[in-house]
Amino acid sequence: MLLPSPACAALVAGLKREYSSFFNPMEMELYDPQVTFDDPMISFTGADKFKANVDMLSGGSAVGKLLFSDCGLVMHSCTEDGERALTTRWTLQFRFKLLPWKPLAQFTGASERELPFALLRRAGDYEVRRYPLFDCAKVEYERRVDGLGVLGAYTNGANEAGAELKPLVPSLMSIPTGEWDEFRESTTLSAAKATRPARRAPCARRVPAHPCLGPRQVMRWPMGVPVLGDAAPPAPESRIQGEASLESVPSCVVGVRSFSDPTTEPIVRLLRQALRRDGLAPGGSEAEEFRLAQFDALNSLNARRSEVWVALDEHPW
Repeated sequence: MLLPSPACAALVAGLKREYSSFFNPMEMELYDPQVTFDDPMISFTGADKFKANVDMLSGGSAVGKLLFSDCGLVMHSCTEDGERALTTRWTLQFRFKLLPWKPLAQFTGASERELPFALLRRAGDYEVRRYPLFDCAKVEYERRVDGLGVLGAYTNGANEAGAELKPLVPSLMSIPTGEWDEFRESTTLSAAKATRPARRAPCARRVPAHPCLGPRQVMRWPMGVPVLGDAAPPAPESRIQGEASLESVPSCVVGVRSFSDPTTEPIVRLLRQALRRDGLAPGGSEAEEFRLAQFDALNSLNARRSEVWVALDEHPW
């Protein structure tokens, strides 16, 4: 939620009203019509779909009344993480009526700020989006666990400000030509552990410089969007400056396909075929055939939303 400070106060007040009443009523004017909801069980886009989901979880709809009782939602905090960013922390509960023992389920979570984009086209099997210029922390790596470890250390305080930083989602990985088979969609236990604060930052494994080895894989964590007023992120501290660095990524137009299949190569192929079918020109280079975007929480083992992004060389936008 990216709003000027005067509007933030009104937004926080509105969110507190909604949470205290479990969105009864839901104040639709607080939400972008294309608001995105994403958790381990369901993902969707649109304020109307968000309202339908809330009505079900609160027991307000016919389906919700059939499934749930003792529904409740508590906001623990709503903090302004930056000049234009809010994070809410909350607990949701409901009792599942259809099981004989009627278990009470409780979930605690936090909202996440997503890299903003303009939706240019929505086809049946892909989307086209324009992303703005954004600042990021990046690392070259051989194993994903090493890249996660270095960037996790940076956001956990290994930066010149000595601050804990909250990156935007998704985590972006530039995959060079021919590196498809190395990527799987489950977050490994070792990768999750690598994001925890550590006294000593792990280093990404270095690949010897040799032309036959080709380009390195690059992991990027978006840290801010200058056009939205985000401040420049602090530089990595000296102990990881040889591994992590900052970069401004130019605005780009990409074709996007969501997936959960464990093999990435067919998804890339299908996306490229669909783009060409509709008269678009998918790009790519030896250094970046595509980007793998992962929206899952970095300390979670649950399979969550993942996407393939392919840059467009030619398009009408």
